[in-house]
Amino acid sequence: MSMPARIMISKTVLGCGNRLRKVVFPNGRRWENEDSGLYARIIREILREAGKAVADRYRCGMLDSPGGAG
Repeated sequence: MSMPARIMISKTVLGCGNRLRKVVFPNGRRWENEDSGLYARIIREILREAGKAVADRYRCGMLDSPGGAG
């Protein structure tokens, strides 16, 4: 994988990590009350969007395919 591709994926992963942190620690703090919908919200909103962003970059030719066969 080329260096620009690694940088692009790294930025996507870092953005995902930052969004996860904001959901898990709202306002930089622990929750005051338990959030029973947290896991579903993480999967639905954050991880799905991150996966879609990487997939879109592969489709647009911005990244080589995962198997290396562009």
